[in-house]
Amino acid sequence: MDFYPFALWLKPDEIELGDNMPHYKAIDEFNWVEITDEELDSKPIYSWLNVPTSGAVTIFSGNVRNHSDESQAVEAITYEAHLEMVGPKLFDIASYCRDHFEGIDRIALLHRLGRLE
Repeated sequence: MDFYPFALWLKPDEIELGDNMPHYKAIDEFNWVEITDEELDSKPIYSWLNVPTSGAVTIFSGNVRNHSDESQAVEAITYEAHLEMVGPKLFDIASYCRDHFEGIDRIALLHRLGRLE
C-alpha cells in the first residue's frame, strides 16, 4: 500500500489503493473519498452520512442522459481519471466546503469510472 501526502489528515493505513486500478479509497471520521470502477450503492453512503448531529443528508447522483447538448443520441459515456490527481482534488473540494459552509458534519465524495450506460 502506498501513502500519498495529499491526504494529510489520514494515516498511511487509512488509504487504500486497489491492486487492479482504478480504485482509490480514503475514509476518516468526517470524510469519505472514493474513486472506483464498481457500481456505487447510495444506501451505505447515506447510512455513513446520516449521523445524529445532522439535520439533513443531501446526495447528488449523476445519470447518463440519452442526448448531448447538440441533441445527438447518447448510449454510454466513459469516465477516466488519474487517481494521483483526482484524489487530491476531491480532498480540496471537501476542505473548501468545510472552510466556506458552516455546520457540515460529514462529506462523501465518490466518483465512478469506466463505461456507464
